[in-house]
Amino acid sequence: MNDVAWKRKNRTQKKEKTSILGYGGSFTYYTEKIFDLIALSLLWLVCSIPVITIGASSTALYYGMNKAWKQEGSYITKEFYHAFRINLKQSTMLWSALAVVSFILQLNLGIVGAKMSGNIQIFFFLMYGLALFFWTGVQIYAFPALSRFDMPVGWIIKLSIYLCFRHIGKTILLMAMTFAAIAAVYYFLPTVLLLPALVNYGYSYLLEPVLKNHMPTAKV
Repeated sequence: MNDVAWKRKNRTQKKEKTSILGYGGSFTYYTEKIFDLIALSLLWLVCSIPVITIGASSTALYYGMNKAWKQEGSYITKEFYHAFRINLKQSTMLWSALAVVSFILQLNLGIVGAKMSGNIQIFFFLMYGLALFFWTGVQIYAFPALSRFDMPVGWIIKLSIYLCFRHIGKTILLMAMTFAAIAAVYYFLPTVLLLPALVNYGYSYLLEPVLKNHMPTAKV
């Protein structure tokens, strides 16, 4: 089936949905969407358990959200494991590099708190704290960028740093979404079954226009 026929079929299927919950949707449709979100979140959690694979899992989560959940017509599990497999090596290298820098920044914050005092302590707290804050923002850009485009790890990091500061408003929104999700999981653990995928759904609306405008080569 070519792209035109697939899009026509997809539009027809959407029109056929009953309107229990409003135009273009039905109770069954929205229930399936919720279960897809839970499935993606569970896949991300399970594949993140080895810790070293968190990068691959996060890359696959974003890819699965865009490929199977937003665009429809694909299987969540199939798309997630496809992205996990093809990005495993690069994403592991990327995650390792990002994690090392994060660890160093956190270690320096601990040293400042233990060894310094007064104005010099405040200065270094602010310096390392801001560095850690923006480095977290870089990580938010990095794995979606890897899921969408063919680039070496070094270029992914450089691009993510650039995007983090070039689109500072979006970076702050992305950080706010991330910290809100972490807080929600901390205070009500069952939300972890839904929030990883739901947050990536929010990420995609902010990140996709940015990625399309700044990246030259897209993955299929």
